Amino acid sequence: AARQGGKFRLVAASSADQGAALKVYDQLRTAGYAAEIFPAGTAGQRIYEVRISGLPSRAEADALGVRIEAITGSKGRSA
Repeated sequence: AARQGGKFRLVAASSADQGAALKVYDQLRTAGYAAEIFPAGTAGQRIYEVRISGLPSRAEADALGVRIEAITGSKGRSA
């Protein structure tokens, strides 16, 4: 579903625990999704977001969230 130049993304998971983020990342990569991990936040409050970027519309990001929920247990959020 990801396309070059798509400006929407799905944040499949967001966690302060790097291990938890890596688990979701591994699940999505194993399922064939082009997941990426992005550290975010300020000093002392690091958050790790697992994202799938390059989606052409918010509707496709939302639909992907439903499919991702079956894999990870979390629907995620489109952005």
